Amino acid sequence: MSQPQLPSRGWLKPWMVAAALVVVASIGVNLVATTLGYSPPWLLGANLVVALFMLGASILAVAGLASRTEEEASRMQVALDASQARLAAIVDSAMDAIVTVDERQRVVLFNRAAEQVFRCRREDALG
Repeated sequence: MSQPQLPSRGWLKPWMVAAALVVVASIGVNLVATTLGYSPPWLLGANLVVALFMLGASILAVAGLASRTEEEASRMQVALDASQARLAAIVDSAMDAIVTVDERQRVVLFNRAAEQVFRCRREDALG
């Protein structure tokens, strides 16, 4: 027996919690720095560490997003290629002649039945 699934909280993800904590830490360090005027040396170091951490986290987030986007584009291209292959197989197996032309009146699709009807090879008709 499977356990019931808890509702997903799309907005409460670990990376969002970490980002919020870093932003709060940055704001806190900057408020203390503004109040104390950067006089303690550790404060300047803490501000620098938090800023560098935010920069690194931002770079990682952008790199991760770019990677996921590239993977999704690759999956979509595979799905598009499969769909076009299915369409080409359907058109080619049709019993009726199918001829398609583009906006310049060039033949871009010429199926097997069209070869028989017009007694013209596909390679000669395309273009």
